[in-house]
Amino acid sequence: MFHNTHNSAKPKSGSVPTKVLLLFSGGIDSTACIHYYTSRGFYLMALFIDYGQPDFEEEWRAATAVCDHYKIRLRKITLGGKKVASRYVRARNAALLTIALMNFEDDAGIVAIGIHSGTPYVDCSPDFIATMSGVFSLYEGGRVRIDTPFLAWSKQEILMYARDNGVPLHLTHTSNPEDIVPTYASAATQR
Repeated sequence: MFHNTHNSAKPKSGSVPTKVLLLFSGGIDSTACIHYYTSRGFYLMALFIDYGQPDFEEEWRAATAVCDHYKIRLRKITLGGKKVASRYVRARNAALLTIALMNFEDDAGIVAIGIHSGTPYVDCSPDFIATMSGVFSLYEGGRVRIDTPFLAWSKQEILMYARDNGVPLHLTHTSNPEDIVPTYASAATQR
C-alpha cells in the first residue's frame, strides 16, 4: 500500500461526511480518486468540464459509466468557444479548479483533483497547488479547500492502487495510452 505524503483530508469521526467535489475526466487518476474518497466516508460529487478537449466524447462516456458504477452524482459544465486542438492546454488545471470553486454548492468542503507526480506540467506540482490553495483561501477563508491525494504518487503507483482496490479501470478512458499500455492492461485485467 502506498502512503500519501500530501496532507489529504479526513472526515471527522462521528460527523456528517465532508463534501467533496471531484474534478472528473473519466480517466484513471480521477477514477482512483473516487475510490479514495468513497472508501474513506466522504460524500462525493463529480464535476465533468467540457472545455473543448479532443477526447470529449470518450471522456464523457467513461465519466458516465464510472459514476453509474459508483452511484455518485455527475454534473457536466460545457464551456463555449472553439475546440482545443492540442492535448496540452495552458493553465488548464487553474481554470478547472476555479470553475469547480465557482460551482461548489456548499458552504464548506473540498475540491479534489487527481494530479500526480512525474509529469512535465507546472499545474501538476506542489507549488501550483500551494498557489491555487492561496486563491481558494482568499475567496473562502479555508471553508473550501483543494485536496490532491495522489500529488506525490507516480502514474504507476496510482495504477497499482487502482488494481489492488478493484477500481474499474476497464470503464475509464486515457488520452495517453502509449505511456501506460503494459501497466494499464495488466492492472485492468489482474483483479
